[in-house]
Amino acid sequence: WSQQFSAPKEQRPLLDVLFLDAARGFAVGAYGAFYETADGGGTWRARAVLEEDRHLNGIVSLGEGRLLIIGESGTLLRSEDAGRTWTAVKSPYAGSLFGAVPLPGGVVVAFGLRGRVLIDFARLHVVFREEVPKLIAALGPEAVAFGSHLPFDYAGGSLVKLENLADRPAAE
Repeated sequence: WSQQFSAPKEQRPLLDVLFLDAARGFAVGAYGAFYETADGGGTWRARAVLEEDRHLNGIVSLGEGRLLIIGESGTLLRSEDAGRTWTAVKSPYAGSLFGAVPLPGGVVVAFGLRGRVLIDFARLHVVFREEVPKLIAALGPEAVAFGSHLPFDYAGGSLVKLENLADRPAAE
C-alpha cells in the first residue's frame, strides 16, 4: 500500500472512493469534500458539487455513466455523464444516507439513519420509502435477485420479499 493523497489541514475526512476505470476516480467526504483524479490517483483535484457543506457519505456507479452520491440531510446527487456534472435530486428523507446498492432492473436501494431505506426505480425518481431492517447495508448487488426472500434481523427477525416493480408507474 502507498498513500496517494492526504490533506489533513482541510479537516475533511474522506468517506468513500469510486474508480470508473484504472485512471478515473472520485473521493467524497465530510463537509462537501469531493475530489477527482484522471491519473489513477497520482493527483487529485478538489471540486465543489454541492453549495452546502453537507457530508457526502458515499458514491456508487449505476452503470452506463450514471453515478449517485448520497449524504447528510437526505443529500442525493446524480450524474448522467460519468461525473462531469452533478444535479441534486429531491429527497423524501431529511436524515443522513450512508450508502447505496444498485440492483438489477435499474433499482437503487439507498440506506441511512435509523434503518431508513429509499428504493428508487429507473432514473432516480423515488417511488417507495419505508422503515426497514438495518442489515440492508450488508447486502451486495450479487446477493439479491428479484423474487428472493431476504432474511433481516429486525424486531425479532423477518423475511422481506423483493419484487421487481420497475414496470409499475411511479408514484407522484
